[in-house]
Amino acid sequence: MQKRSLLILTCLLAACQTPQTPVIPSPTPSASPSAETTPSPLPSAEPSALPSIAPSAIPEPTPTPSFVPMPLPSLIPVASPNPNPWGEEYLADLTGRVFNELGQPLQGVKVKVFANAESQPPSVETLTDAEGWYRLKVPNGSLVKIYASASGYSSRSRIEVMKMGTLGHPFANRFDFGVNELEYIQALEQSSRSAMDASRPLALENAPEVIALQPELKQPVAANQTLTLTFNEPMDRDSVEKSLAIRALNNQKLAVDQLSSQDTFTGPGDSEQTSGSLIWTAEAFDFKWNPGDTVLMLQFKPGHAYPANHNQKDFPSLQLTWNAPGSTGLRDKSGASRTKNEFRLNEQISSQSVTFSIAPDLNPFQLKSLAYQTTGSGPVLVLSYNKTLWYETQSRIIAGGMADHFNLRGAEIQAPAEYPGNQGNATAQNAAKNYRVLITNPQSEIEPNLFSGTWFELGGQVVYDSTDPNHQRVLLQLPSTTRPELFQSGHEIALNGVISVLDPAGNPLTVGTPLKVTIP
Repeated sequence: MQKRSLLILTCLLAACQTPQTPVIPSPTPSASPSAETTPSPLPSAEPSALPSIAPSAIPEPTPTPSFVPMPLPSLIPVASPNPNPWGEEYLADLTGRVFNELGQPLQGVKVKVFANAESQPPSVETLTDAEGWYRLKVPNGSLVKIYASASGYSSRSRIEVMKMGTLGHPFANRFDFGVNELEYIQALEQSSRSAMDASRPLALENAPEVIALQPELKQPVAANQTLTLTFNEPMDRDSVEKSLAIRALNNQKLAVDQLSSQDTFTGPGDSEQTSGSLIWTAEAFDFKWNPGDTVLMLQFKPGHAYPANHNQKDFPSLQLTWNAPGSTGLRDKSGASRTKNEFRLNEQISSQSVTFSIAPDLNPFQLKSLAYQTTGSGPVLVLSYNKTLWYETQSRIIAGGMADHFNLRGAEIQAPAEYPGNQGNATAQNAAKNYRVLITNPQSEIEPNLFSGTWFELGGQVVYDSTDPNHQRVLLQLPSTTRPELFQSGHEIALNGVISVLDPAGNPLTVGTPLKVTIP
């Protein structure tokens, strides 16, 4: 009995203990529990394995929305249905105001509009009112040229594209000529001020100016280049000719001045500054005007030219200005004058000067002819070269031997004649060393050669011929007491130079067959 009670108690205790493994329910429950009771084993001292968790026994977490990246905006602009609140059509009118250089509105200015920027004929035209306003219908075509002119004023023009989609903007298709400063100050939008800034240089001015120049000076020009200038109105000739100046644009050294360590000319390097070395003024030019005094041709007088070099890398840079010493400015026939910004070769830009460079002089430097003269002071050989030998500019005399301006030895071997203003090197006597002569008596069979040596050895000297406007001749002079037996009628003189002699561009003398002359 006691054993039976103990067995029952043991079964009850086993039923109350937690099983070591979870019970996984079967898909279908058993019809009835088993009649046999199996006692549960006692707990083991070994650690039991962690219970496995059936997926179905754990509730599923609440799903979170997945992240889908949004595409970045495109950098390529895409037209919106209505990109501009002002409108989308070409405006029917174009308007504007015309001012003088003081910002005052001009009445009676003729304004013409040319369709598609063509020069002729104008599509529409009108006159400005008392406030300087004009209004015109936009011609066919989006590109137009607007031209404003008035008697006594410089004309102005501008090429514009008719704006689309700007209806209501204060400067939509408004094209002024000049600016009213009060209106500029009162303008609130930067776009309005920008439009005024573009119009500022287009004011009609009661002042003369150069509006065209031929050639256009985009490429280096020849040293003797003729320039043709066109003015906006009939000019007072005297004011133009007295104001003209050719100046150096920057610091530069000429090839003929190679011995010197200093620049031949100096300049500011800025076209808006006209303080460079003065090279030529009116004395160098022949001024040729058209009958209406609106076109001037600048042509060099003989013996004058722009300074040049003989190489392909050093192009002298010059300025054409109107600030010659003593100038009071350009004047037109009515007396209106201008003292700055005299050039307007571009519709939008005025300038103080026109800059240009000089092409190299590559022509050979040669002896040309030889003549004999008898004077009271002794025999003279008149030697002509094929090129100009010297230029007397306002700053320096450009010629072989010009390094003696700074008292440099060696200058004399480059001099075709005495260098004016020499410091004792390129003298007339030293220049005579640069010419070799052979005097012969063709009638003598025994000893035809009478003298062979330099002109210096005969006691001679060489100077420039001051009566030659082309500056191409030198005079080889001798004292009257120099060996008169050499200079008898029928004797022949052969002469040649030396290669060290230079022309104004730095070209060395080409030594060829000697020139000959027979004494009459």
